[in-house]
Amino acid sequence: MKNQVAIQLSQNIPFGILQFKLSDEEEAILKLIACEKEEAIKHWKQLWKQTIKYEDLIFSCKELMPLAIKKIQTSCNVDDWQQFIPKHAEFLTGLPRYTWTKNQYIISEYQKIAAALDNQNIEYIAIKGICEMLDGSTLALMRTSRDIDILIHEDNFERCRQVFENLGWIKSNQKSKIHYLNTPIKAHAETFDNAKRIFELDVHFAAIPGAKSASQAFTKNLWKRKVKAKNHPHFYIPSLEDRYIIAVANIFNLHNWSNGHTTKYIGDILTYSTQIEAEQLLKITADAEKLIKCGDFIRQAASLVSIIKDNVFEKNHKRYRVIIPVKQKSIIHIIRFLVLIQLFNMLIKPNQVLHVITYSASRVFLKFFNRLKRNLFVNSTRSTEPNLPISQHPNRFSIHLFSH
Repeated sequence: MKNQVAIQLSQNIPFGILQFKLSDEEEAILKLIACEKEEAIKHWKQLWKQTIKYEDLIFSCKELMPLAIKKIQTSCNVDDWQQFIPKHAEFLTGLPRYTWTKNQYIISEYQKIAAALDNQNIEYIAIKGICEMLDGSTLALMRTSRDIDILIHEDNFERCRQVFENLGWIKSNQKSKIHYLNTPIKAHAETFDNAKRIFELDVHFAAIPGAKSASQAFTKNLWKRKVKAKNHPHFYIPSLEDRYIIAVANIFNLHNWSNGHTTKYIGDILTYSTQIEAEQLLKITADAEKLIKCGDFIRQAASLVSIIKDNVFEKNHKRYRVIIPVKQKSIIHIIRFLVLIQLFNMLIKPNQVLHVITYSASRVFLKFFNRLKRNLFVNSTRSTEPNLPISQHPNRFSIHLFSH
């Protein structure tokens, strides 16, 4: 008897293969977004099968909920789909309209920021969520957004900072980092807040999260291939091919695996896949491999789309002699270990030694300063990361060794 393929992702780490399995709820909501209208109610029912109240729904599904609601509203009668949601969740009916309104406001704020940058002749590109809204892709305005993401040239940062401050955007103290040299291990983005606190402004120097040096070639190429947005042709965005690569890189980002942001980017890939032909996908895979060594991630993402849309079945599943379960909180330690390996590799290059020493010293100083600040001041702050009940966090991570 054949078994249906589990929706899972994997990537090589120095001591094995780290694997991440999507939950049943995530699988249901992704299939709902991708399916034909007559199949929607089946996946909608599966989404709520084990959820007693809306608050128990895992964070990653809440991120996609406006898309899911819009899909189910256009697929069947309100009485048909509302019977499956928990009590006191009737507010979901208005969620698409709320998200659409918020995203319209985000677009208007982006237009103000863009006009100010244009006045100073500063080059910029909209990326991620705001990019999708400007391009007007399918259900783009139903996409959950918490920030505006702008890509700039790093040597324009101080000029941009002044522009943002004039508009009321101040560099975030919560995520402050010491500016240590022009190092390739500097953060790929800086965060700005304004008094309204409705969303953040993320200013990127690299289009892909992680160490800046890992994606410099890709970012440089992205600037050359930028295109005009369909719905707002006076704004530039990355090409469809580059947006696909950015989304895939975010799908396989370990911080996103740990914090529940993965399915949102899978949703983007599902949208892109309706616009990309097989030959285009081959070119995207070659570009991703050449520029950031992630051709395998592109292939996995394409397979993932096939599983979600076509419900294909497993054939030759690779087996492993040793499978080690990994708790969600342990992912952060794996990330730290990978950063240490990267720093060690950089130490081999004489011109990078100073960067590594400066980076390491600054991290030690920041940890000491933050601990001192906590001891001196009582500061109760609200966490922005998803804080989900243990019962809602099935053990979805594992390390696989010794295939056969």
